Amino acid sequence: MRMSRRRFRKPIRPRPRLLALSAALLLTAAGAGGFAAYQNAAPGPQVRLTGGPLPVAIPVAPPAPKDLQDALSALVRAYGEEVGVAVTDVSAGWTAGVDPDGLYPQQSVSKLWVAIAVLKAADEGRLAIDQPVVLHEEDRSVFYQPVSYNIRPGGYTTDIEALLRRAIVQSDNAANDRLIKAAGGPGVVGEALDRLQLEGDRRRRL
Repeated sequence: MRMSRRRFRKPIRPRPRLLALSAALLLTAAGAGGFAAYQNAAPGPQVRLTGGPLPVAIPVAPPAPKDLQDALSALVRAYGEEVGVAVTDVSAGWTAGVDPDGLYPQQSVSKLWVAIAVLKAADEGRLAIDQPVVLHEEDRSVFYQPVSYNIRPGGYTTDIEALLRRAIVQSDNAANDRLIKAAGGPGVVGEALDRLQLEGDRRRRL
């Protein structure tokens, strides 16, 4: 009895290169067809781009609380001198005050502008926060200036960071004046704030 021999063939496995080539051909054909359809399609309406500003809706701030406004008015009347007061709720947007837009000497508010200019100069590499600074007799200022008590005949060595802390935390006038000098002068401080687009800050008289 003879046994019949059957031949078994191995399954044909797709070759990766052929698959990749086939996929590339299909994608090319589809892209060509899409491009041809786009070329033959009817032109759509033309869209004009305008350079005008878009309208921005600015919300109207609610009025300030009446009890607060009355209290501020009473304080100003009792003070008896020319004074301006303004209290703003930055979340709600309202402002209560007496002569809130009047121009008054900024006093120690200028120390904030000086600190901003000094920190900007540090960010731009024009000075370093740990940069040594020597205070001499000519660096003494007026009124409150505790740092000047440290000045000796040979001077007093400190740094920019320490002067910033004294100016902002202690409201030290001598420290603030020395920071203005380190930043490049009052004009440089004003230019730094102009570049930051800080307007209406009454900061010109440093």
